[in-house]
Amino acid sequence: MDPKDRVAFGSGIGALGAIGAAAALVPVREQLGSANAALVLVLFVLLGAIIGGRRAGYLVAIVAAMSFDFLHTRPYGSLKIADGKDILTLVLLVAVGMIIGEIALRADRIRDVGTRRWAGVRRIHRVAQLAADGQAADDVILAVTAELTETLHLRNCWFERAPYLGTLDTIEPTGSLATREFHYTHEGFELTREGVEIPVRSGDHILGRFVLIPTPGVGISKDDRLVALTLADQVGIVLGRAA
Repeated sequence: MDPKDRVAFGSGIGALGAIGAAAALVPVREQLGSANAALVLVLFVLLGAIIGGRRAGYLVAIVAAMSFDFLHTRPYGSLKIADGKDILTLVLLVAVGMIIGEIALRADRIRDVGTRRWAGVRRIHRVAQLAADGQAADDVILAVTAELTETLHLRNCWFERAPYLGTLDTIEPTGSLATREFHYTHEGFELTREGVEIPVRSGDHILGRFVLIPTPGVGISKDDRLVALTLADQVGIVLGRAA
């Protein structure tokens, strides 16, 4: 599901559920108590956050708080609150909603990291299988070029042998960037916009390099840079074997 659709769906389900639950509890609000009504509404905040993430959790928390205020605090049918305890309950309801939203955000990030790592493993396996099957070096280079473009979200990518037309910043064997300027996004550091190279080695010999032209504004995680290095190493193995 598209992230925007997911937020909208989670917000809709959670908000409608909170409003419906608040209305359904009106006949028993005196017996139930405002604190217990707030606990019921928290469940829909949790549902919205699980489905739609942090932004959905925040929105549902606000809707749930307004529903609670309007239907379960005196004077009923108004956003005014006469009892100090109800004010505290309302504040706690919003606070819990915010916390749930943050937990949902962290869970999304953990899930995204796991997905990216698994995708990286599959990319390496595909290229390693080509190398193991004895495919021609040019075919392996083309496959790695395509995988690097997708892994690093590149605007362009190609392989070249020496002599090179110029020097570029390098992705080191540790995955770090050898550059003087760093631009960070929430995904990771951007690659140098003029281009970055990954040297292709066979033992102590450099056989060529991949030139990476990044998409401006796109950060790349260290995990993805390490995957890129491993992909380039497969070309080094194939070229070294051919030599």
